[in-house]
Amino acid sequence: MLTSGSSNSSKPSSPRITEASFMFKHSQSGEEEAIGKVYDPQIMRRLLSYAKHHGALLGFCIILLLGISLLQLAQPYLVKLAIDHELAPSAPTGAVGLPGGLWSLAIAYFAILLLNGTLQYSQALLIQETGQRIIQRIRQEVFDYLLTLDLAYFDRNPVGRLVTRVANDTETLNEMYTSVLVNLFRDLFVIAGTMIIMLRLDWQLALVGLIVFPFITLATLIFQRLVRAAWRRVRVKLAQINATLAENLSGMRIIQVFTREAAQAAEFRAISNDYYEASWSQLRVAALLRPVIDFLATLALVGLLWYGGLRSLHGTLELGTLYAFTAYLRQLYNPISEVAEKLNILQAAMASAERIFLLLDTRPQVSDPLWPVLPTSPLAASEAARHGIIEFKDVWFAYQDERWVLRAISFAVAAGETVAFVGHTGAGKSSLMNLIARFYDVQRGQVLLDGHDVREWRQADLRHELGIVLQDPFLFTGTVGENICLDRTELTETETGRFLQSAGGAALLSTLPEGLATRLAERGMGLSTGERQIIALARALAAKPAILILDEATANVDSHTEALIQRALSERSGTLTTLIVAHRLATVQHADRIIVLHKGRIREAGTHAELLATDGLYRKLWLLQSDRSNYLARNP
Repeated sequence: MLTSGSSNSSKPSSPRITEASFMFKHSQSGEEEAIGKVYDPQIMRRLLSYAKHHGALLGFCIILLLGISLLQLAQPYLVKLAIDHELAPSAPTGAVGLPGGLWSLAIAYFAILLLNGTLQYSQALLIQETGQRIIQRIRQEVFDYLLTLDLAYFDRNPVGRLVTRVANDTETLNEMYTSVLVNLFRDLFVIAGTMIIMLRLDWQLALVGLIVFPFITLATLIFQRLVRAAWRRVRVKLAQINATLAENLSGMRIIQVFTREAAQAAEFRAISNDYYEASWSQLRVAALLRPVIDFLATLALVGLLWYGGLRSLHGTLELGTLYAFTAYLRQLYNPISEVAEKLNILQAAMASAERIFLLLDTRPQVSDPLWPVLPTSPLAASEAARHGIIEFKDVWFAYQDERWVLRAISFAVAAGETVAFVGHTGAGKSSLMNLIARFYDVQRGQVLLDGHDVREWRQADLRHELGIVLQDPFLFTGTVGENICLDRTELTETETGRFLQSAGGAALLSTLPEGLATRLAERGMGLSTGERQIIALARALAAKPAILILDEATANVDSHTEALIQRALSERSGTLTTLIVAHRLATVQHADRIIVLHKGRIREAGTHAELLATDGLYRKLWLLQSDRSNYLARNP
């Protein structure tokens, strides 16, 4: 059964971020700027869904916070009792001249402080551990999902942007879980408890203290809208910095060769300045609310002291009650100020969450079928079922819209045959290889492997049949042996060394200081291009594929390395289906068949001798390259 590129039946249904929730416009850098609602309950539900896996720990944190809140509320009340009942002139005194009950209140107050500190320490450790576990889960999910996306997605998204998703955006969510999600309960407990106590002590005085509460609520709502937009701009500019940094570090050789240091520094300075302006704007907005709340809270305190002081002078209000109200008023508005700061964190998290969920809601254009060709792993399938027969049937392909890269392509490759694909740059040679590996899906026609459409294969099963060597060999940080084996962990060191030698790496193996255990730096730095290419070929052979694809594999290597690779390939001639993409025609003249592409179509096909015998494109390319080679030989 064939599957459409946009479907993914195996992924469980969940609320998705769609154009109904957000609209996106693209800047010149390709980074999206989200324009959405200030608060989206759909995003919040999805964020909370990650917390439910740690519900027991979070519930225990909330219980601790309830205890902390009660202990905080008890402190002013103990002081009130001490003032009104123990420090009054009529109170009985103890042995040292202090009221007798004051010692008990002092001991109780000290015990409350000690218990409160212990609970706060325990709760802080517990919530931080829980938050880190949640973020670890999200970060791993984002990275795992990136591994499932098709190459077209990475063509559209720069590396720096994706690094921002996995690193910066997930870390922003950590503050939401640790500072907002649970601690918000403490603030709500304190606010609600304070209001109840104030109303029970003296409802008239409580109304005076709460008169500014509606104005604080209005200021918070206005702030909420401003800070969301500010945080979005900050996240966009940060992603642009990461993207620019990744691009410049990857292209450092070209920057230095073409003396672009000053120009690139100026470009980065401009982007960095944009980030500074966005961050400064966000800081100005974030710093605005607390002074506003403090000013309004001070007005409430002034009103409370004025009204309470008059009543105290007239004997209708106890002095301890007035003190308790001033303390409770501070406890009331401090959490409100903290709620505003937590709202700032929440808005930052919402801006990051919508970008993370946008990534997680991206449906791969290439997906596995419901009923694949192989019901089990290829390792369990019989070797007889693997032939390496390839067939293209009237294939049309475009990377974007209908800008056709391949047009009406039809050909077949027999098992064990070596077929080369040549033509001018942009003729569609590498695109053919991408379709065989199903890095992309065709728009029209079919690509078949062993008689089955490649869309009927699991992607992992299909690619297990292929060994691919690219023009720019990529090696991971690790040992030489690890780079050759990759997922073939069952290979012994002797077998791994044999694959390296069979790829023409006997001399290389003898020069490695620790043999296969020699550690490589990032991307194999320290090795020559030819040495990296030999290791890449050994890696492809170690996968024991049915089909070997060489996509300009010898374009950047010296003639000696090229000869080693050619010798390694000739030893497998007839036993391994081999597809070679090459610009240099001299490297493919011994192929069983040569297919010449021009502007996305097959112009001609045949052996080297057959194509030279005709006055076609291949003969013109051969003569052009021969004349150039002869000229260079005469003019070294």
